[in-house]
Amino acid sequence: RRRQRAEDAKPRVWLRLGQALLVIALVVGITAVTVSGVVAATVFGVYNEYASQLPDVGLIEQQQDQFQTVR
Repeated sequence: RRRQRAEDAKPRVWLRLGQALLVIALVVGITAVTVSGVVAATVFGVYNEYASQLPDVGLIEQQQDQFQTVR
């Protein structure tokens, strides 16, 4: 019984260190996922804004058909 209490009272440095590393890894992972999501949403928004300013596909095809080279 005394040995058991002595074992339980011993400081558990490796356990605490492992828990701290796990928390740090979890925070870094969540941050990476969040930043990636924000970047993807920003890129998607910029693309949609650019694409909305392009002329209609039919108009582009019509202009290409009317285009003649000097040859």
